[in-house]
Amino acid sequence: MTHCNPKHLLSCWYQFDAVANHMDPTRSDEFIHVKQHHGQDGRTDSMPIQYSESIMLMRQDSPVTIIAFAGISQAFGGIPPFNFVRALGNAKANIIFVRDPNNKWFGNPIPDLGDSTLEMAANLRLIVNELNTNQLCLMGISSGAFAALMFAALIEDPCRVLAFSPQTCIRPSFLNMIGDSRYNQKLHGRRDSEVQDVLPLLETAINIEKIHAILGKQDPLDVHHIQRLSDLPNVVTHIIECGHNTAGYLKKRRLLQSAIDRFIHCDDQGFSTMLYEEITIL
Repeated sequence: MTHCNPKHLLSCWYQFDAVANHMDPTRSDEFIHVKQHHGQDGRTDSMPIQYSESIMLMRQDSPVTIIAFAGISQAFGGIPPFNFVRALGNAKANIIFVRDPNNKWFGNPIPDLGDSTLEMAANLRLIVNELNTNQLCLMGISSGAFAALMFAALIEDPCRVLAFSPQTCIRPSFLNMIGDSRYNQKLHGRRDSEVQDVLPLLETAINIEKIHAILGKQDPLDVHHIQRLSDLPNVVTHIIECGHNTAGYLKKRRLLQSAIDRFIHCDDQGFSTMLYEEITIL
């Protein structure tokens, strides 16, 4: 798929009306099992949804667009579920959920997204522009956070990034140096010609207004990854008392949705203040 017409791309997706917060984000096919919600007045509260294997788009009449990248599937050979479906269910924004069925950090061809990382970025940008976006936010966890950082630079539109426990470099030499063998099996077979290190992209990107990076203090490997971004002036790093699953920890503390809302609304001070009791700001 090369630089497709976004209208043609969207017309190829299945379409139906649904409510985001009735989706189960733990399922790889959660977009199929959606029920319409009927309000107390008997009306159906619904929003238009379009989806393919790798992308699910929820359209709203909003100038804000969020791209949420899923992390890799923990199941052997499994397709990762779309992430943050519940947390973004009530967001007043267009939401593009993206996942890599190959579990290769978006480094191998994805039939309905693109044959290369640059092509994927170009196609995502076409969709963003089709939605008449004035404010773009990208977010993800783990490998999805790597994707959010990477595509933020490649899409080139003004944007903000919320990265939960991101990998910042998946080059084997770096992973071996810090003793990070967590992803060896998943990374096997990923094309070496694609982006392996987001730092050079972020150092030259002038479109990224702010990056909020959240990581768990109990995962020293994640600390190694995020320390590489410490000299970037637009990066704010937050450390919380948990392991790799920072988004899950905040969800249990009932802070995830509020944190995302403040991020979307560019309330950086409120973002940090609200999490003050849980987070130490470096």
